[in-house]
Amino acid sequence: MTFPKQKKQIASPFSTGGGGPVFELKVQAGLLAILLVRGYIPLFENLTLRELHLQAERLDYETDDAVLFAQDSAGRQRRQLWSVKHVVKFTIGDEVFRDVIVDAWADFSDPDRFTQGHDALILATSPLTATYEHLLTMLEFARASSSSDDFYARIGRKGFISREAPKYVALFEDRCSDAAGRKLNRDEVWRFLKCFHVLGYDFDRSASQDEARFKSLLAIAIQKATGKTGDDLWNTLFKWVADGNPRAKSFTRDTLPQEWQQATAGIGAHFESGAIQRLLEHSGDLLKRIRVSLGSAFHLKRQELIESLSAAFVNERFTLVTGQAGVGKSAASLVALHEFFLLLDYINWKEDAREWKPLRGHESKIRDFFSVAGKSPPICQSFVRLLDGVGAFLVPEALLWLADQLRKGDPARMIGDRNSLFSLARILTPLVFSQTETLRRTPAFRDATLLILDEMVEQGSSAAFRMRDFLITPVAPTCPR
Repeated sequence: MTFPKQKKQIASPFSTGGGGPVFELKVQAGLLAILLVRGYIPLFENLTLRELHLQAERLDYETDDAVLFAQDSAGRQRRQLWSVKHVVKFTIGDEVFRDVIVDAWADFSDPDRFTQGHDALILATSPLTATYEHLLTMLEFARASSSSDDFYARIGRKGFISREAPKYVALFEDRCSDAAGRKLNRDEVWRFLKCFHVLGYDFDRSASQDEARFKSLLAIAIQKATGKTGDDLWNTLFKWVADGNPRAKSFTRDTLPQEWQQATAGIGAHFESGAIQRLLEHSGDLLKRIRVSLGSAFHLKRQELIESLSAAFVNERFTLVTGQAGVGKSAASLVALHEFFLLLDYINWKEDAREWKPLRGHESKIRDFFSVAGKSPPICQSFVRLLDGVGAFLVPEALLWLADQLRKGDPARMIGDRNSLFSLARILTPLVFSQTETLRRTPAFRDATLLILDEMVEQGSSAAFRMRDFLITPVAPTCPR
């Protein structure tokens, strides 16, 4: 068979066939898969992905293909700003690389968008050729160095690193200086290099190993009863991203379809807070079986023991309760936990009291206890009154904890009483009307607030109805005069 002679150079079918956009969508679908299974994200050790924002320029980020918020077991949060480019050449004349650095430097130099030494800038691209391996080595040396002087000493030491590495340092110096509009010093360049990461994905290949890994992860997560496969769920995620990307969609796990969450419930504990999360789940099952009375109403009075246990739970990070089998160790411990929490209701606080210093530093203990016992109506009502008083400093994070328990429990019994509705209205009013844009720009807090307001409306709160209406009403554009 003969082929006609080509009269002109033709374009790459990968480019003309939309290969670049498909590559970006597959990277984003992989991130959505991590969010769904509560997985760890690249680079951050033991941090679980909590929020994923696509095309995040609307949130004032320049590196906007994907912005990730991850959180550790103590509630500390870090960000990753992702730029996804199928092809990028690390040369002074490559416009794609120039644009990546311009956007990255704009975010890196703005403390409201990026915390240096804490957050990360990610360039996701196709696997690098051997030529660019020296670039990756240079970036690793930047992260391994204790200072800019240490880094430049390593780069300049003959035989310590390849001769190509200093060329890449000079390339970043030029590009970052152009982006900043001035000549940067060595310390500024080194700090940028420490935060800049290049990750390679082979989504452009028909036998993609990265795609197979994500499908395998989803297959492990899927409950057998669903009858779904990892391939099924991957295709569904890809479609969601393809629909959401042009609309700058934001995702949290709670906003994903309920059937997805249920289908992948089995793998969550392996990621989220590790052994601590599994301990909480195990404790929750045990607490359900503990009886604190003999028969229906008779209680043993062991006030001295219970007070000692309460003090230990508050002041010590670890408490071991020992004794012979059947003497009531579990029941006494459970009563002590409940009484400490309920005790806050009976203290005669000042009218305007909004803080009690002994509570400071125990935020994680309060969260962990509420995650186990918060579905109990008395505990939930006490928690709401705590937030309306000396626990006000726990807001808005505590709204996430409350919303989570309302999803699991019976909201009518948990917050349906008049006192709880009144307290919640006092808590949410300044948040909704004074910090509206903060709520709208932070999906996790906005969704938690809307869920609480929905439940309050169900219980007949007119104040909640007005707040919900105000929060979900789009802001009208300002017309020029």
